[in-house]
Amino acid sequence: MLDERRIRYESAGTYVGTVEGAPLDFGMWFKGARKNIGIRSRDVSELRRWKEVPYPDDRVRTHEYNRIEDYTVIAGIVFEEDGSAKVRLYGAIEKERFIPVLNETYRELSRNQQEYFRPVALRHFNYSLMRRLLETADKA
Repeated sequence: MLDERRIRYESAGTYVGTVEGAPLDFGMWFKGARKNIGIRSRDVSELRRWKEVPYPDDRVRTHEYNRIEDYTVIAGIVFEEDGSAKVRLYGAIEKERFIPVLNETYRELSRNQQEYFRPVALRHFNYSLMRRLLETADKA
């Protein structure tokens, strides 16, 4: 979608390793300034069922707010039988609004991943903000 709209962006690609060594996920430019974009994705059926997305607890618990991106975007993924995937964007939230939400959210242990996360309700993410980001981003 970004390529189709000729939006300037930068992606770290897939990263496997420690949290400390992890690069920032994604960046886009607005009026010449790079903004970091975090993408939290979940299977669409899980989004519909739980109406929330997990966010890593360590960044909140250890007050590593500098590791929270300027904007966080929620994406739902549908995996097709042919191996392809469709991505649906649900909304975005600014870092300044996201930090208080994270601080008010409880910690939960993921049984599958054996790490703590904070479930964040989809109602905190704004579809209009996400559209505005796409409309005002610098072109490549």
